[in-house]
Amino acid sequence: MSITLTIPPGRWDRLLVPSIIVVGMATSVAALGFVGIRINWTSSEPLGVYWIRPVLEPLRIGQMIEFCPPVRRYSFMLRGECPGGTDPFFKEIVGVPGDLITVTESGVTVNGVMLPNSRPRRHALSDPSITLPVLRGTFRLGPSQYWTYGSGLSAASFDSRYWGPASIDSVRGVSWNFPKTIMQLVDLK
Repeated sequence: MSITLTIPPGRWDRLLVPSIIVVGMATSVAALGFVGIRINWTSSEPLGVYWIRPVLEPLRIGQMIEFCPPVRRYSFMLRGECPGGTDPFFKEIVGVPGDLITVTESGVTVNGVMLPNSRPRRHALSDPSITLPVLRGTFRLGPSQYWTYGSGLSAASFDSRYWGPASIDSVRGVSWNFPKTIMQLVDLK
């Protein structure tokens, strides 16, 4: 006994072109990631396409870095291969070794200059039931420590004001061509 499946004409062939497009897009995104291209669609940094390259020289203020954040994964974070189960973050460097950082209820200062929209939130915007970590005090960045900040919609960014500095060991790469950054706007260079 054999079973024959008959596909009515004009039904399944309609899926051919959309299927090819979806497979092509998925393959393209994977290939871009393999060569270091990052597409940022989060609001904490300017939307766009970035080329992430290895860190070959000392990092400096204003550069955008991709790094593994030193925090556990919260439900609003993407899953990924970083320790803690998160996807790598993409943020701007606003403090480098030797800089003095102060975090208060009012906001974050770098060497005495207040970063715009840097007042820490108590709860996640996407889920008010999530209480964010509390970091307050004054810190002098040590060797290989960097303070990160969201230069896009900074009030919504989950960055160093909640967990402290990122270490050079957590940095996976630096953006090759970065846009105008918050540090250039407030002229902290």
